[in-house]
Amino acid sequence: MYEPEQFPGLIYRMIDPKVVFLIFTSGKMVCVGAKKEVSIYRTVGNLVTLLDENKLIMPRSERLKAVLNPLEEKQKIEEAEKDE
Repeated sequence: MYEPEQFPGLIYRMIDPKVVFLIFTSGKMVCVGAKKEVSIYRTVGNLVTLLDENKLIMPRSERLKAVLNPLEEKQKIEEAEKDE
């Protein structure tokens, strides 16, 4: 559920294990409701896989480039937007 007028993040409820993610446009997220630490790793992995399969997240190599060299990536994005 995403209603930015009510709350600035996306609320995503996962059934197994029963956890809730709060995902913000900054890329940060909060995971609540997990009973064990291992459940957090599993659910974050499941969420990343789900986002990747639906092309809602950058491929890992591109994410690393963006983190390591944000100015260069920003310039590439701006150039691509100009071409469109």
